[in-house]
Amino acid sequence: MIVADSKKLTHEDISAFLRKDPLFRTLTNEERDHLLMPSIAVFQFKKGQTVMDQEDKSEYVFLVVKGIIKKKRTNKEGKEFIIEFGGKSFLSGLGEAVSGFPVEGSTTTVTPVTALRIPAPDIQFLLRNNQFFSNEVNHYLARKTIYLYEFMSELVFSPVRNRLSSNLIRLAEVLRENGNKGFIPLGQFDLAAHTGTTRETVSRVLNDLEDEGLLQTRSNQVQILQLEKLKEVAYLYT
Repeated sequence: MIVADSKKLTHEDISAFLRKDPLFRTLTNEERDHLLMPSIAVFQFKKGQTVMDQEDKSEYVFLVVKGIIKKKRTNKEGKEFIIEFGGKSFLSGLGEAVSGFPVEGSTTTVTPVTALRIPAPDIQFLLRNNQFFSNEVNHYLARKTIYLYEFMSELVFSPVRNRLSSNLIRLAEVLRENGNKGFIPLGQFDLAAHTGTTRETVSRVLNDLEDEGLLQTRSNQVQILQLEKLKEVAYLYT
């Protein structure tokens, strides 16, 4: 983990990003430039690095500027389950910063990532003193709750073929929001850990979907070719 130098992300770049971010655009100029900016640190993570570790103290929030990260839980046997993926404007550790609880699950990078590290006390101050920011945080966390409800419902009620298709559609959306319309840069182990199945099952389902002309696979990458038809597969049981 390397702190970026000023040539990679300038003070003006950070300020401009915050002004456009769905949550932080609610800040006043005073809050953004004199409270938040002096305490922000820019981090550059390589692919596969840990951003936040499971059971860490909730001291910081990481706001993704560029790249893709994944949030996961690992059980005592070392088995990994990926809860969600996030890209630009994804906030890692926000719920923990609000509640003060230890970090729930670890966050690691799928691609190289640029992120802003924001101290949790600054977030808590803004929640107490800026009603617009507080409202947006509540909406953000509510959307996360709805997502997790739908995600867990799919795990319980939907066959693997449908779950995997649904996950690929969500991943493609995350990539589009980050300006990437090409291949989904995930291997079969990550897809299996996100879908709640084995790598062998993921491989079989991907081959079937590829034979049907819905997607294309190559080494550790998937490209959706027929999005609407893949949606029909994903939402067959909803």
